[in-house]
Amino acid sequence: MLDVKNRYFVLSSMTDQAEASEMNSWGEVHVQIKSLNHRFKDIKCRLPNHLQMAEVSLRKMLENEFKRGSFDVIVNVKYNEQYSVHTRLNVDRIATYLKQLEKIDFKGKETIDLTAFLRSEFIDDIANESFQTLQATLNRCMVEAMKTLLQQRREEGEKIRLLLLNYHQEILEHLQLIKEKKFESLDNKKNKLLVKIKELNTGMIDEQRLAQEFVILAQKLDIQEELDRFDIHCNKLQNLLAKTYEKLDRGKELEFTLQELGREINTMSNKSEHALISQECVSIKVLLENIREQILNLE
Repeated sequence: MLDVKNRYFVLSSMTDQAEASEMNSWGEVHVQIKSLNHRFKDIKCRLPNHLQMAEVSLRKMLENEFKRGSFDVIVNVKYNEQYSVHTRLNVDRIATYLKQLEKIDFKGKETIDLTAFLRSEFIDDIANESFQTLQATLNRCMVEAMKTLLQQRREEGEKIRLLLLNYHQEILEHLQLIKEKKFESLDNKKNKLLVKIKELNTGMIDEQRLAQEFVILAQKLDIQEELDRFDIHCNKLQNLLAKTYEKLDRGKELEFTLQELGREINTMSNKSEHALISQECVSIKVLLENIREQILNLE
């Protein structure tokens, strides 16, 4: 259906549903597709017995169109009077079946469920020409339902994309506050240590050794490296949230990028002893979790 060459892909949700139907001289075909999120691709089809052979082609159509998701395909066929089940019951076959039952000596009273004669072996097949028309109608309904599903998944994906961009902007605002306070955190720690040293009042302070210890302390508390990597992953996240992208499976890339952002913010939170920085890190973690919940629905 789609030309996947030389084009950019829009972000799509994996959760939605669509349906299509078509009337014909012999009746009506109705196709419904329900789509849910899934790490890979899972397809289940529910078709009338006489259309089971069409399942393979329906599966291929979905596999060629969608990258990920769990799909339930439900096909119903409603025949006109001329082609209805009761007009196609094979009376001779049923009579033979009943005669065979009479030869069996059942113990006790046995009853026959009349719905048993609605099984496919008691129903004559539709004429080959009519059956081919039925298959063609089914394929057209499937294509129409897939087109509707694809469009609805894209519309939902666009809503999620805009929501994620808002979360991304909030993360940048919190990150800016962290950058503004990172040196203040080190100065606070240095001042606290100087106060404790003065309280000792031993008169044996080695200024050179003290300077070395401050350098070591600064290296331990410095979060610049984490901030640099966080910026890189933030830019990657923004690129992934562009309206179009050169790859089809953006959902998995978003998951990986989110993991990297979480790792860096956890490191920053552990290294910093500044109350405001810790608070901002918690806020960013909450936003990252909100993003994570949303991208689970993205293809």
